[in-house]
Amino acid sequence: MKKNFSIEDDWIPFEIHPETPRHGVLLADTFPDLDPCEFFGDLDAKGRDMNIRFAPQTLLSNSRAALEAGEFAKARGHHHEFHAEIFRAYFTDGRDIGDQAVILEAAGKAQLDTSELHRALTQGRYTNAVIQATANARQQGIRVAPTFFIPGHGNIVGAQPLSTFVQALQAVEQGRPSVQPLFPG
Repeated sequence: MKKNFSIEDDWIPFEIHPETPRHGVLLADTFPDLDPCEFFGDLDAKGRDMNIRFAPQTLLSNSRAALEAGEFAKARGHHHEFHAEIFRAYFTDGRDIGDQAVILEAAGKAQLDTSELHRALTQGRYTNAVIQATANARQQGIRVAPTFFIPGHGNIVGAQPLSTFVQALQAVEQGRPSVQPLFPG
């Protein structure tokens, strides 16, 4: 998208389920009506065109430490690399991103100093930033991740086809902004 449009992205941490226990919880316990194979199969089909793969998950991880690590990575100019690694760990490899070993492994792959990240996580350096960003998002009515804010157009909520983003960015580029949130079906 950045090749075709003049966009700047800023990832803001948002903890969807802060009530999730530290070691996660089975998805079936939190969402008893969810069919993980169907849900993740649908995501996998949507992501295939962009070479993003989703495997069925059984665990809802506590994402707080991963989000804190994302803030650590952002402060060091490696957020995109870390985000790609932690996303792959959870959604493609089915690993628990609440596990500090998984987070540190992803950070190492993103060329981050894992010793410094371990200290930052242990000291809770980014805990308040994640809590505050989540509270701010909730105050703005955000309940879903991802939610994309496109100034002058509105929000794109959830995993959407690439064409949804292209249409929104073209509209803004052509001076046809919309101020309504965009919730495509």
